[in-house]
Amino acid sequence: AEVFADVWKAAGKPKSCKGIVTNVSNWNAWSMIPGEFENFKDAQYNKAQDEKRYIHFLGAQLAVNGMPNHAIVDTSRNGRVGLRTYGGNWCNVNGAGFGIRPTSETDDDLCDAFVWVEVGG
Repeated sequence: AEVFADVWKAAGKPKSCKGIVTNVSNWNAWSMIPGEFENFKDAQYNKAQDEKRYIHFLGAQLAVNGMPNHAIVDTSRNGRVGLRTYGGNWCNVNGAGFGIRPTSETDDDLCDAFVWVEVGG
């Protein structure tokens, strides 16, 4: 978060920047409890096992560093989750499919929109 904030500040704190975009070209679930990697041996090192938790953890740190903390989330490849057998499997997960359709209605105070940035999974 500190690096993001440093870049934002170095750019002159542009008012058009409202935060970050996450999950671009990736496969992470928007909201999944327990997280997709809950049973993986290294799960203890990642408390943000879905994008919703991630933007809230990161958003809090962005705010501490003085940066706008909203997010848009790419859902173009997370229609079916739980397909990975290992957390490092992130490239071209077969059968993932499109996730939540693009919308600004997210029912989340930090997520401004779901978007499809990448070719669908």
